[in-house]
Amino acid sequence: MKTILSFLTGLIGIFMTGTSAAELIVLASPPKIDSYYEKVQDKIIDFQINYARQIIKNGDNVLILSTKKLYNEYADALGNKRVIISPMWDIWMRDFTLANPESPVMFRYTAAGQGGGKEGQTQSDEVQSIFYQLAKKSRTQF
Repeated sequence: MKTILSFLTGLIGIFMTGTSAAELIVLASPPKIDSYYEKVQDKIIDFQINYARQIIKNGDNVLILSTKKLYNEYADALGNKRVIISPMWDIWMRDFTLANPESPVMFRYTAAGQGGGKEGQTQSDEVQSIFYQLAKKSRTQF
């Protein structure tokens, strides 16, 4: 885990320094076991790889948070410097991560993101907690 965090911290440092106004776009691979995404997993991966290529082509940076199982597929397409093994529990990073890159804040991910109700809120909190732990370990300030 230390290696992943050092890599992530270094990578963010590389992407965020210099005179460039490049953005860092973070994507999450489909979760390891998830029947919700299972039927469309290949389409999601293809979309994310093509999207990442466009991000790079436009001068911005991309980082894929991948499962161990999918790491090689992303790394072969985008290079291993753009992929780390740090699986998220959902692909919709915009829902449970940070908002406002100038002054980052994190809103609570609500039950609606995981089907609603008390069980949905429990799952939403777990999904967000995985990202929160990564953000704190990489010394992201918010």
